[in-house]
Amino acid sequence: MADRPRGMGRGLSAILSSSVPVADGGESHPELRDMYFGNYKRVVLISQSQDASIIDRGRAAARRLGLEFEHRHVGLEPFSDAVTSAVSVALSKRVA
Repeated sequence: MADRPRGMGRGLSAILSSSVPVADGGESHPELRDMYFGNYKRVVLISQSQDASIIDRGRAAARRLGLEFEHRHVGLEPFSDAVTSAVSVALSKRVA
């Protein structure tokens, strides 16, 4: 389970800096970084856009945690396909 990809949203940096005592790179509580993230190998950013600032923040968060960084761009196609399919199903049930 430790190797399972974890996604990050726009708020990861805010979450890390406000609620995780190791957000400063583990300088104030280095023992907690391993306790929280010791079983993780990498941070995987799954994004729908190619926004460089988001990718840079993900990379910086991974660096602060001492983890590898991986970016997987999935685009908007899967979301668009899912919405189109859901609307089609809903409309077909209304007609029937």
